[in-house]
Amino acid sequence: MRHALASLLLLASLAQADNSRWNLQPLNPFERVVLFNSYDCPYPTGNTIFRQLDEHLWELVIETGGNVCFDREYETVEYSFDLGLLPAGEHTLRVVHTADLDFYNQWQDVPLVVEDVLPEAFSGLWANPEQPGHGLQLTVDDNGQLVVMWLMFDRTGNSQWLYGTTANTGSRVEVEMLAPEGMVFPDLLPQTLNLPVWGQLQLEFEDCTHGQLRWEAQASGYGTGSMPIEMVLPATSLRCDRGEE
Repeated sequence: MRHALASLLLLASLAQADNSRWNLQPLNPFERVVLFNSYDCPYPTGNTIFRQLDEHLWELVIETGGNVCFDREYETVEYSFDLGLLPAGEHTLRVVHTADLDFYNQWQDVPLVVEDVLPEAFSGLWANPEQPGHGLQLTVDDNGQLVVMWLMFDRTGNSQWLYGTTANTGSRVEVEMLAPEGMVFPDLLPQTLNLPVWGQLQLEFEDCTHGQLRWEAQASGYGTGSMPIEMVLPATSLRCDRGEE
C-alpha cells in the first residue's frame, strides 16, 4: 500500500507540474480537439466522459482504473482524446483524472481557443446532390479571404458564372456576387468587361462536409431561395477535422 500511495502521489505531482503538452494552438470550429499528454500510466482503462458545464467550460473525465499503474516502470506514453466539435470562442477544458481509490482524484484546467474561420480543407467543389450540373467552387486563401464562384444557369437556360470575395468569417459567410458580362471570345477585350452585382449569397456550414446556401438576388427574375450543399470534390488533401483519418 505504501508503494501504491507513493506512485499515485508522484503521478499527481507530474501531472500538475508539467501541463505544457495540454496547451493547443487555436483551432477552427470544425476541428476535433485532440489532446496529448505524457504519463507513466496507460490510461484510460475505463470510461472517458466529455460534457459541457456552462457556455465556456467543458469537462473531460478520465477513469484511470485504480491500481493499473502500480506494476509499471515509469515511461512516457501518449494518448489522444477526441472531444468533438467545439464552438468558436475562448474555452476552458477541465481534465479530471479519477481512480477507484478515494484519495486519488485530481484535475487541471486547459485553455482552448477556437477561431471562427474556415480551414483550407473547405476549398473545393460544393454542390446540391439533388441538382447535378451546377455548384460552388470555394477557395480559402492564406490571407483570411474566401473566393466563391457559382457555376450555374441563367433564366433562359444558358450557362452563367458568378463570383465574389469576402472575409473568412467561418461557419457563416456572406458575399456579394458579381455576374461578369460583355467579353466576346476569342478577343476577350478587358475594356468590354462589365461586372454588375447579381446579389448576395449566405453560406452557413454545419460541419466539414455539409452546409446551406441562401441567395437574395438583385438581378431580375432570380428572387430569393435556399438549398443544401455538400462537399463533392476537395481541392486539397488537408483534413478539416482532426478526428478524421
